[in-house]
Amino acid sequence: MLNILIYSYLIFPVVLLLLKGKLKDVFFAMIVLYGLTFFTLIFINDIVPRNIKKYYHGFYTLVEYSFFTLIFWFNIHNKTYKRFAIIVTVLFFIFEIIYVLNARLQRLDSVPIGIETILIFIFVFCFFYDFSRTVKDTYIYNHYCFWLSVGILIYLGGSFFYYILVNDLDEKDVEKFGELTYVAELVKNLLFVVAMFVYKKYTLRKIHPKKIPNLDMNMI
Repeated sequence: MLNILIYSYLIFPVVLLLLKGKLKDVFFAMIVLYGLTFFTLIFINDIVPRNIKKYYHGFYTLVEYSFFTLIFWFNIHNKTYKRFAIIVTVLFFIFEIIYVLNARLQRLDSVPIGIETILIFIFVFCFFYDFSRTVKDTYIYNHYCFWLSVGILIYLGGSFFYYILVNDLDEKDVEKFGELTYVAELVKNLLFVVAMFVYKKYTLRKIHPKKIPNLDMNMI
C-alpha cells in the first residue's frame, strides 16, 4: 500500500500532460510541485538517518502545511481571514521549530501535526463560508477548491487520531492503523486529480465574486 501511495503522487504531472495544462498556470504549477515534493519526501523516508529523523518530520509537516495553506490563501477573498492566516502561520512555524529543536526523538511530531490539522480545518471552513458569501452564480462543486478541500478533510480527519497517538502505540498497531492513513491519503490524491479536471473545465474566470451595487447617496 505504501508503494502505491508513493507513486500516486506522480499522477499529478501525468494528468497535467493529459489535460494539456501549462506550468505557467499557478494552480497547475503548485499541484505538480506538490506531487513531486511529496513523492520525494515519502520516498526518502526510510533512508533518512535516525539522528536527524525528527528534523525530517518537522520539515515534512511545515511543507505540507504550507501547501495546504497556500491553496486556501489563493481562494479566500476576505482580507480578515487572510490576515488571520498570516498570523497563525508565523506562530505555527515558530512553534514547530522550537518543538523540533527541543523534542526527544519520536516516530512523529504529533503535537504540531494536531495543530496543523486544526488550523487547516479552520481554513477549510473559512473557504466554504467566504464562497457562500461572495459567489452566487455557480455551484460550489464546480470550484476546484471544493474538491481540494474535501480531499484534505478526508486525509487529515482520517489520520488525525493516529498521528496524535502514534508515539504511544506498539509496532503492530502502528502498522495496522498506518495502512488506514495510506487509504485516506490515496483518496485525497484522487480528489486532487478531480480538482485538476474541474479546474480545467470551470476556470476561475468563470466564477465571479458577488458584486455589491455602488449606491451613490448623493443622488438621493
